[in-house]
Amino acid sequence: MTKRIRSLIGLALLAAISASAQTINKVQVNVPFSFAAAGKTWAAGLYKLDINPNSGLAMLHSRQSVSRLFLTDAGYTPDTGDVRVRFERYGSHWVLRAIVGGGLQVNVRPGKLEQEIISSKPSGSRSLIAHREP
Repeated sequence: MTKRIRSLIGLALLAAISASAQTINKVQVNVPFSFAAAGKTWAAGLYKLDINPNSGLAMLHSRQSVSRLFLTDAGYTPDTGDVRVRFERYGSHWVLRAIVGGGLQVNVRPGKLEQEIISSKPSGSRSLIAHREP
């Protein structure tokens, strides 16, 4: 009986992992400034974002750094065609705040580092055009 329960739990975990691994949307963006996201500061450069609105998880990738997983409040919106990655500036720091377009509205949940930066007054925002990947 215990062996059967373990098998069922294992199957349920595999199903959950495979469902969360299904990436709904992939985008690529060239960021010309350093920014905070997923609990760390990232240098300017080319980034890929894998977004799964069903699980609320997203992954940030770059060639210069280890990939990081972060939480989002994701939902669907009408597809406007283009995708934009939105950053907000707080003093001299930029923070990744949202990915919008392509049928998605993804608001990034701030981690501890981002919350510390956000505690200062916002001083601007900037949206960068992202490119969808197949």
